[in-house]
Amino acid sequence: MTQKKQNPRRKLSPLSLILPAIMLSGTTGLGQMAHAEDVLQYQPAVVTLEGDVDMQQFDGPPGYGDGPDDKKVYVPVLHLSAPVTVNPPPNTSNENADSEPENNVTEMQILSDHGPVKLNGCYRISGKLMHQVIADHYTTVLIIMDSAQPSTHCNQATGLP
Repeated sequence: MTQKKQNPRRKLSPLSLILPAIMLSGTTGLGQMAHAEDVLQYQPAVVTLEGDVDMQQFDGPPGYGDGPDDKKVYVPVLHLSAPVTVNPPPNTSNENADSEPENNVTEMQILSDHGPVKLNGCYRISGKLMHQVIADHYTTVLIIMDSAQPSTHCNQATGLP
């Protein structure tokens, strides 16, 4: 009796190829999950980003770096494991601060409508992105945090799992 040799390269149906692509794309309607070299949008889109958070020192008022009497301020900054591009949503007017696209964004100041942000370490943060508007905004792109969860994936060079 001879055994039929199985072909290690089995044929894949179109559905078996499409389904994983849909699952990996993160298009659940709940927001955008950032991966390496992602292109994201400013608010109102909700995004989820992952990276190391620390408190960074910047020059504050009154001159924001222009004078010796400037206060030193500490703000929470999210350091991404891979750069992202942030674009304005469709039909954004040029007068809107969020009309300015930014490439190779690797860090974002974290803001919250719920009080001071006191995070340190690896986090997955969900929120809305906005462009720098005032002197108290210390990075070109900021994230207005809705939620933050501790994570263990920050040291991966490939982005989010």
